[in-house]
Amino acid sequence: MAFFQPLSLIDLVFYQKPNNNALQRLKEVHTSVPFKHIGTDQVKTCLAFFMAEVLEKAIKEEEGNDPMFQLLWNSCQILDLQETGSFVFLQQFMVRLASNLGFGIDNVNAFYSNVAKADSTFSSTWEYHIDPDEVALLNEMLETPLGDAQSASLKVRRSLLLHLIAWFRLHLQNFSELKTLPIIQEVMS
Repeated sequence: MAFFQPLSLIDLVFYQKPNNNALQRLKEVHTSVPFKHIGTDQVKTCLAFFMAEVLEKAIKEEEGNDPMFQLLWNSCQILDLQETGSFVFLQQFMVRLASNLGFGIDNVNAFYSNVAKADSTFSSTWEYHIDPDEVALLNEMLETPLGDAQSASLKVRRSLLLHLIAWFRLHLQNFSELKTLPIIQEVMS
């Protein structure tokens, strides 16, 4: 079971019967990149569970996708080694994931306008209710590589995370309620 923790980077050798997509028999399992902190650090483990749930709900394709694989591979390693003080890594990850899934954020104003249409908690005048610090953080995320240290207040981080979840719900048909969200909100405080 130690090999199959959230976001574990493992190599598998398995047998598969022709014309059957189900995993048939596992022959070997090896850790590709052992984590230093995910699994032992409670905060990073919670972040990994949240990311795994987002990925489970967002990715439905079964074909190979090299850019997506590289994003996930690199994200797992960055999470393991990054400082967790500001917790903007989840938001950075979701922005990158949305781009890889085909509904990236090109324009911050269009992002908030679309989220406002999809989310009933927004008023029609969303621009008066969005924290300028949140807009600045999102703009910065769009311009910086994943894992670059960015900090923001708890209010801004929580709000942006909720807006990104609404963005995913707008674009993904069966993106249901995230069970790990209350845990992440508690960890973020």
